[in-house]
Amino acid sequence: MFSTRPKALYAAKLLTALLLACLCLSVEVHAQGSVFGTVTRSDLGIPANGEVVFFGFIRGTDNEIRLSSSDGAGFDLGYWYDDFQNYLDEAPGVRFDYFFFDTTVVERCQVSATILSESIQQEDAALLAVSFPAAPFGLQATRESAERVTLSWDYDPDLTYHVYRRTQPSNGSHFRLDNPAGSLANPGVAGSTFEDTTAEEGIAYDYVLIAEYHPGEYSPPSLVVEVSATSGCCIPPTVGDVNQSGEVDITDLQVMIDNQFLTLTPLVCEAEGDTDLSGQVDITDLQVLIDNQFLTLKPLPPCP
Repeated sequence: MFSTRPKALYAAKLLTALLLACLCLSVEVHAQGSVFGTVTRSDLGIPANGEVVFFGFIRGTDNEIRLSSSDGAGFDLGYWYDDFQNYLDEAPGVRFDYFFFDTTVVERCQVSATILSESIQQEDAALLAVSFPAAPFGLQATRESAERVTLSWDYDPDLTYHVYRRTQPSNGSHFRLDNPAGSLANPGVAGSTFEDTTAEEGIAYDYVLIAEYHPGEYSPPSLVVEVSATSGCCIPPTVGDVNQSGEVDITDLQVMIDNQFLTLTPLVCEAEGDTDLSGQVDITDLQVLIDNQFLTLKPLPPCP
């Protein structure tokens, strides 16, 4: 039990937590800074390292969230910690909310308070035996083109999903994509896919999901997945090689017909199917490919 732990060990852990809170990434001194606290289970037991995850946001919106795996945040030796200075618009008097999950005993809690003017602030988390949705599973991110990333995951029809992104190599905050304003009244995506059409060429990204059951009933975050800065499309440097075999032939036609009329299976890379360079894949691209293979044999354009 927490109350019977040796005083020396308790003091050592408290000192460790204070040091962790103070040694966050920001080196600039502000009036408000770090938050830390104990995490205890309903039986007053102390979770071991790796058994607790959390996420948090400020101002009552999840447009920007912090994870326990973010730089400057974490859980160690029975204490959680984060640094308010890692948020974009933190300030004294601003509300913050953190959600804690211990999946080994299925307990969770929410800590809500306001940022104080002191440099170090203590807010303890007392877990309760309350069920919550499992962390989203099977998240995958595929770079379809320079400016489009497709996300997919294992879907639970009873849940909706909040989608977040950050640029690499940052290991800081994630920012909500499905509702950039971060409205908690917006339940998120009711499905198994999301198209990120705001990606920028040459930038790599990390993505993470949080599921919602009822308003305010959240899951732990999913695993963070990354997508590269480039799509890897159009190799060799011509469109039309939609099965990425290394050459354009009748098998690519079969894949295009399947994509357009039969199973509608997505192409590995849409840039390779955009044979007329119109910016989208449709029946006209299939006509260009047929012309290339059987009619005028007109060469296909290079990859844009």
